[in-house]
Amino acid sequence: MMAGLLPCFILLVLAFCHTWIAEGMKDESFQWVRSGESVTIHCSSAEPGFDGLYLLLGLRDEKEVFFFHKENKKLNMGREYKNRVKIQGELDKLTITIGNMTDDDSGVYWCKYRYFNPDEGQALKKTGIGSTLVVVNGKPCPPVEGTVLTKNLVIVTAISAVSVLLLCITVLHIWVKPRIKKLSAKKKHGHARRTDSVYEDMRKTNFSQRHQPLQQNHQFH
Repeated sequence: MMAGLLPCFILLVLAFCHTWIAEGMKDESFQWVRSGESVTIHCSSAEPGFDGLYLLLGLRDEKEVFFFHKENKKLNMGREYKNRVKIQGELDKLTITIGNMTDDDSGVYWCKYRYFNPDEGQALKKTGIGSTLVVVNGKPCPPVEGTVLTKNLVIVTAISAVSVLLLCITVLHIWVKPRIKKLSAKKKHGHARRTDSVYEDMRKTNFSQRHQPLQQNHQFH
């Protein structure tokens, strides 16, 4: 039964991978760019009460790209981002463009809104919508070739993962299943032999009991 379902499983996994790859290429939460190009990030929030927006870089948002003030619409930028950042829109829906990307600009960009918490008496941050992973390819190459290489890399990685999974399933199907059947057969065979031995002992006992009185009567004569 498992062998019959294997082709269906393969088709299902491949269809899922194809859909995931296609959506990943369209999704702006993951962007591949080359050195010197620009990247666009959209930060938004449906919640009110924020007085500013941080754009932070790093897995632990340890590097500040800029802070945008709601009241005066002023940008406080990090030194390496001056003359590279442009913004458009309002605080709750801001479009950010960072130009002249370099290898050092690779990483996760976080949209974090600032608000004042009266209970704690301090300003706090809350993650908004639009956080983006950006990967900068440091080796310049022709546009078409670069795009094909990027997509092929993702496709090869997905196919490799699927191949490993299918290999594990095949090994389990080929190696484990016959051994389970063999072990079950041994248990049944052993049980049958024990049952036959019990019946044989019972037959011998009954035979001895039936012939014992005849032998005793013969001795008296």
